[in-house]
Amino acid sequence: MSCIISDLNISLFMQPIGLFPLPSGYSCGIGRSAFRLTTHIHMTIFTFLLSGQIEVLTICFLRKHKAIMDLSSIQKSSDIKYFCIYFMCISYSCLIALSIFVSSESKEDQLRYVDQHFPSMSQKFRALDEFQFYMHNNRMMVFYILVFGGTTKTAIVVSSLSTVVSSIRFSDNVLTR
Repeated sequence: MSCIISDLNISLFMQPIGLFPLPSGYSCGIGRSAFRLTTHIHMTIFTFLLSGQIEVLTICFLRKHKAIMDLSSIQKSSDIKYFCIYFMCISYSCLIALSIFVSSESKEDQLRYVDQHFPSMSQKFRALDEFQFYMHNNRMMVFYILVFGGTTKTAIVVSSLSTVVSSIRFSDNVLTR
């Protein structure tokens, strides 16, 4: 379901257009034309939905792990441990979306930065009625760190769950021989 919502967001609601080579872009979907949402709000929604997809996949792995652990006669799993991980996954999506939301600079600061560092592109940016340019500042560094941390967290959770399940299968095979 999260994939469907995210796909609808990108294809109908947002329709992002990247302005390469800069970390910038604008949106031209229904959200822009009908609801007058800025590209920055669209990016915040997109970040939340994309992070949510990853967290939903992590929760699917957790549910599979819990089901295998409950079937195993060696170890029973406690529900509180899974609830805490579910809560961490959901709150991480909110945290990462909040971090991209607060990382935006004012339109004047964005244009000033483009004028100083990319003067050949300045007029083209000024011709756009609405765009978003993410400058490399401390707030964006927090976002980058959260993205790296979330990726690492998901990799650790999924790999540790598969290791535990593999060890249980090995123990079951040894016990049944």
